[in-house]
Amino acid sequence: MVEGFALLGLDGWEQIALGVVGAATLLLGLSWAWDQWRRPARLLARMKGTRVGSAAAQTKVKLVGVVRVPEPIEAPLSGRRCGAYAVKVEYEKRGNRGGFLPAFDAQGQVEILLDDGSGEARVQLGGAQLDLHEDFDHNLLRGEVIFQRTPPPEGLEERLDALLQARGRSLEALEASTQATNLRTVESVMTEGQRVAVLGVVERVAEDGAYRGGPRLTLRALSVTDHAHALDEPAAG
Repeated sequence: MVEGFALLGLDGWEQIALGVVGAATLLLGLSWAWDQWRRPARLLARMKGTRVGSAAAQTKVKLVGVVRVPEPIEAPLSGRRCGAYAVKVEYEKRGNRGGFLPAFDAQGQVEILLDDGSGEARVQLGGAQLDLHEDFDHNLLRGEVIFQRTPPPEGLEERLDALLQARGRSLEALEASTQATNLRTVESVMTEGQRVAVLGVVERVAEDGAYRGGPRLTLRALSVTDHAHALDEPAAG
């Protein structure tokens, strides 16, 4: 063993170490790039839109339009009225050099209506992947506001604890089980009047006489995004 180290030399081991670090960095970069590429916003940005007025039954389409929420729900952390929300909690602990790790996530949604000017679609969001702008990003245990598009919600810690308890957990237990030195709390929502792109399957198209004054079609959503690069104008038709 000693002879082997001597033959290789310190410079040789430094080169190997640098090579390992370089390979790990490349793999992390490729993983990040793949994760970004497969996000709904990335995929939807590559697709042309279809008009509600021309969509056919049993086809997969991308619709772009303005959201209406007849029966809104309340986002658990901010209390905002919305058609869908996504909450993400990540933790950081002492000695962890890989950044934040997933601790908890939740989402809720109701049926929405989507209007693109050519007609209205009833959109079923259950099970859809939500890729929405993050409205706020708080480091909870440190009391830091990292990012916010909306005013920071009052009673964030209490609201998060209530959300966890509704799912059989608690904030105290989460901190203890993860040995967290910090908790990152993020919420995203889809609200009335928001412009979104939806990828989904057309489940049903109403007859002309049946949808006057109501939705022309029913869409089972697969993914939804509000990122600007995915909101291209729908194809004419």
